[in-house]
Amino acid sequence: MSHRVLVVGGRGALGSRIRAALARAGDLDVLIGSRTPGDAAVRIDARSRDSVSEALTAHRPDLVVLAAPSITPAVQLACATRGTPCLDVSPRSDLRLGTYPELANAESPLLTMCGFFPGLSGILAREVSAGLDEVSDIRVGLLQSTNAAVGPSGVKDMLRALTRPVPTTEGTARGFTERRRMRFDDRDVTVRRMDYDERALVATCIPAARVEYYTAWSNRFFTGAVAGLNAVGLLQALVDSRFAITPRHRPARPETVHLTVEAEGTSQGRAAMRRFRVSADSDYGATAEVVAATAVEILREPGRFTGVQVPMEVFRLDDLRPHFVGIALEP
Repeated sequence: MSHRVLVVGGRGALGSRIRAALARAGDLDVLIGSRTPGDAAVRIDARSRDSVSEALTAHRPDLVVLAAPSITPAVQLACATRGTPCLDVSPRSDLRLGTYPELANAESPLLTMCGFFPGLSGILAREVSAGLDEVSDIRVGLLQSTNAAVGPSGVKDMLRALTRPVPTTEGTARGFTERRRMRFDDRDVTVRRMDYDERALVATCIPAARVEYYTAWSNRFFTGAVAGLNAVGLLQALVDSRFAITPRHRPARPETVHLTVEAEGTSQGRAAMRRFRVSADSDYGATAEVVAATAVEILREPGRFTGVQVPMEVFRLDDLRPHFVGIALEP
């Protein structure tokens, strides 16, 4: 039986890849949701609950994927009213933290922070810690590509996270300043510490552990330049501006992204470490695969969960791994 999936923001850089991943995932009828009219597109404004409700009534999707920037949860509220499952790729945790009481008792599945980073990163954090008797430290590192084909909203989301202070034992410190070495694929890279909404959720799930998130770009000079802008306050000014940042992308060159998740602690009374290393052809491509995998699983078992959840609370790696095509995992 074919299921209908509506991708809100389906014409964007990320939405287009999600549509392609869903088309590969199985017998799915994938609809494009867009504010601008066009061939084969469902007219929908993700900022308007009425607009979303009208689209849901007219097209009756079995699942909605939100791949468009949104300030308010208009899409989730409309989906909750109709009992339609919804996946959201936003990196923000406000939905999960109960900022919107209207969603607290939703009877439909509302999955937020569903992507590569965050999303798969949180699942891997739980996986690596599960193999230890006691967990003292969890580190999540993302090595980004300077050639990534990302949209302006994705750029702003990442840069905004870098401007946030990071927690320390004494209080807080400037973000994207503290450095350490982490191994990605076959090389060691200097990464810088950042705060990220998923970090607090992982720390809640594994309260005994110190959880730290790090990132860098494939070009160390670019990483240093971003850190320099942050040190003098210009990065924050750029994030707060209306300037749309669209990085130059060269299609003929790779945009490989790497993720390393490691946990330290004890196993059978001895010091131990567990680690996952992940690589994918691109950040957006990997996020699209995670979305497609979770969509297939939710449609297969729609009663698996209800209300607002994040992927690490619902799925194990073994649930999603069989659906991955361009994501390579190395334990």
